[in-house]
Amino acid sequence: MALGKLSRFEKLFRNTIIERGCDYENMGRVTQLSKQSVSTHGIKTKQYVSYVIGSRSYQVKLLLTDLPDKDMVIESMSCQCPYDDYCKHMVAMLLKVRTLQAGGQLPTIDSATGMDCYNDVGSAEVLDGIIDKDKMIHSLDEKALRNFVQHCFLRHPELIDELVIWHSQYQAKAHENNAHSKVNTNASAKQDYEFSNLKDERIQDISSKYESFEHHPIVLQSLYRQIDSLLDLDDYQLYGYEPDVSEPLYQFDMLFNQFTTQPQYQLSMAIYWMDTILRLYDEYPDSDLYEPVNVGFAKLGKVLFNVEDNDYGIGYLPDWSQDFTVYHTYLPDTLITEIKEKIQYWQYEGDIRQISDNYHMERLYFDLFIAKQDWLGAVNFLNQSIEKTKISSYRDFELKNMMVLKIGLLNYIHNTPKLAIYSKVVEPVAQLIKDYQHLPAIRLMLINNAMQEGKLEDAMSFIEEGVRIAKRKDRGYHSEIEEWQIQFVNIASQALKNDTLQTKRYDKDKLLTILRENSKALAIEASSGRINESYYQQWKDSYTETEWQKTIKAKQVELQHSLQQSIDKSINDAPSMNSYFARSTFDRSTYAVLIQIYELEKQSEALSALIKAHPDIYYIKRYQDELIANDASWLIDFYLQHWQKCIENVGERKHYHELAQDIQIMLEALPEGKKVWQPMVAGWQARFSTKPRRPALLDELSKIRWGNDG
Repeated sequence: MALGKLSRFEKLFRNTIIERGCDYENMGRVTQLSKQSVSTHGIKTKQYVSYVIGSRSYQVKLLLTDLPDKDMVIESMSCQCPYDDYCKHMVAMLLKVRTLQAGGQLPTIDSATGMDCYNDVGSAEVLDGIIDKDKMIHSLDEKALRNFVQHCFLRHPELIDELVIWHSQYQAKAHENNAHSKVNTNASAKQDYEFSNLKDERIQDISSKYESFEHHPIVLQSLYRQIDSLLDLDDYQLYGYEPDVSEPLYQFDMLFNQFTTQPQYQLSMAIYWMDTILRLYDEYPDSDLYEPVNVGFAKLGKVLFNVEDNDYGIGYLPDWSQDFTVYHTYLPDTLITEIKEKIQYWQYEGDIRQISDNYHMERLYFDLFIAKQDWLGAVNFLNQSIEKTKISSYRDFELKNMMVLKIGLLNYIHNTPKLAIYSKVVEPVAQLIKDYQHLPAIRLMLINNAMQEGKLEDAMSFIEEGVRIAKRKDRGYHSEIEEWQIQFVNIASQALKNDTLQTKRYDKDKLLTILRENSKALAIEASSGRINESYYQQWKDSYTETEWQKTIKAKQVELQHSLQQSIDKSINDAPSMNSYFARSTFDRSTYAVLIQIYELEKQSEALSALIKAHPDIYYIKRYQDELIANDASWLIDFYLQHWQKCIENVGERKHYHELAQDIQIMLEALPEGKKVWQPMVAGWQARFSTKPRRPALLDELSKIRWGNDG
């Protein structure tokens, strides 16, 4: 089906997409336009292919048919970009084709070489290939080239920023090449082992030009304008709808990487990027800016600590939960002071934690102490942060991460010989662990240490005490108890596999009991209606087959009894409630667990019987095959009643369509239902053909396919 005419293609796109597509076409991002003839169902059409430069190069295809009035019909179009709907890359190419067509400049193709197969590339004329840019540039003398550059600046003022940036890189590269030349001259007379020292001298020589790390204001101004163009403040809402927010991030990455020998500019770019994102958040508080902020921190981590992105594209993040890491930085104190001032601003005035609670500016501040090898400064700052956290609303969550970080820092100081002087003035790690063993993360260290030393009873005692501490808390203790149950399972499993760990108090029988009780709790009780299959399997594997059948049968009976109690309670609370409704208002979590157990144990008949006794549309659809196999007639009757209720509650076209589609799906799964369901639908059609008429409903019902004789 044709999509419309080329002359009026704009009606296919949202306004924001059209605007972005126009920008792309104006910037010359439509490249390598080619054409070939195609025959489709006897109609001769033309396929145009181009590559539109976005965050990367995307192939766009248009299938067009000429009209007598010199317009063209858009038969189809496609783009390789991840955007599901019609995208800006398509708009850019459509504009390009329409402009060239209006000027009679579309590439021509000999009919003898036209392709008859849609998938064949065939012989195509490439529009971009007719211009040899290099040849034209070389044909101009220096004066003509200068005049051309000045002409470009007049037509495209934004190119002046490109010149400023390019000139700054050119100067830096020249100094690098000069220093490299010196190294090569000196190194020719030295041994290989001395070359590393010379390499350091070269770096120092390169940096000597930038030893003050001064910023040229003109370069900064150009960089800031480039970032503003990437984070277009007036049009940023666009990125809330389009999935290609990666494009400005990609462009920023390219800009940042151009200044690898000028870290002062990299730092300024990262800071300005973060400032701009925070301004955007003030203007558009509903925008999702998590990814751009992560990119900003990644760039800060790169220039400050030389932290590379990981396999998931995530770099440095200032989060107390991150492991202790020894960073190094060679930036001068002037730049460190600059970033410290910004940290204070982002934390208090910018309030960056509105975007995400995971950003802790104090962690970035702490890592700067580490990078400058200011060990006592790091300890003192961390102690101050810990004291503040003790009285904050994030106490339990953040304090444990800070204490783990502090233990990592103190261990490093105590275990590094060159830091022995500091080891004498900081507190012992053992005492710190003892003082804060009420925190789960610290207690976990004690458990791991005990197991490494083969002290099973100590490990179990630490876990038991952890459970007691958790139960004394007013809130949040359930997840903490679950954490200790996991430790019980892990420790018991280890000890059952290693006889040397077992003791008189914790023999095989005791360990089996611990494993079974806690794996069962993790599999079912702590699941809130969902079974954790991993712990369910551990629970099951701890029994012989005969023992397990007896155990799981008892659990099923227990759950069935609990389910019936919830139904009885519903009836007692509302005596007028009919039995069908009562059977539908029960304990959902118990019901869900029981169904999942039947499924895991492959008891399809019991599963079907449970669903029939307590009908729930979600589980009826999920286990439709089992119900058809065990009692198809019940399912036919259920849907008859279900749809009769639905028809009284639908009132919009969307709901009519969903109802008709539901009937169609069930007809295909259960054809014998036609004898019951077709008369039902016929009754609806007769009913709603007169007042009150529902033409939209009748239209949707007429689309149901009843079969050859329907």
